[in-house]
Amino acid sequence: MPPKRKGEGSKKGGKKGKKQSKPTFYTGEEHCLPFGFRAGDLIRTPLGLIGTILGVKFARPDDKETGVMWVEYEGGKQVPLERGVVGYERLTEAEHIWRDVVVIRTRVQKEEEERAAIEQAQRLRMEALALEAAASKKKRKSTASRPQTGQKLKGTKVINLLSGHRVVCSI
Repeated sequence: MPPKRKGEGSKKGGKKGKKQSKPTFYTGEEHCLPFGFRAGDLIRTPLGLIGTILGVKFARPDDKETGVMWVEYEGGKQVPLERGVVGYERLTEAEHIWRDVVVIRTRVQKEEEERAAIEQAQRLRMEALALEAAASKKKRKSTASRPQTGQKLKGTKVINLLSGHRVVCSI
């Protein structure tokens, strides 16, 4: 019997069980204040990068000494801050307010775009319904004036021609 090719036979390895959830960030003041920051603070690193404090993750939740402060930079990258490294500074209140203003503006802009798209779809739907109503009304008028196929009117005679055409004559 030839050897089995890769991928044939029984499955080996792979994930078993549920996906492991990431450790949660502790954002309470009692967890963050030993680092000198609060969750949501904007900070500037010694290299000049600006990030937002996410919170503290603990290797063992019962041991507060194992905590590591995490920050998210503008690109979305989440990294831990090294304990004991100096040079991290909190940005001014004005910069925090401007961050909140930008967040609110982008949220409002997104909601307005969604509202405009919904209004456009609704307007197109209403126009389609109006066209359908006009078409059905026109169809009712046109069908009322002409006899339907196979319907015979009083005082008329239907003559079948050899060419296959039908002629309706009034008597």
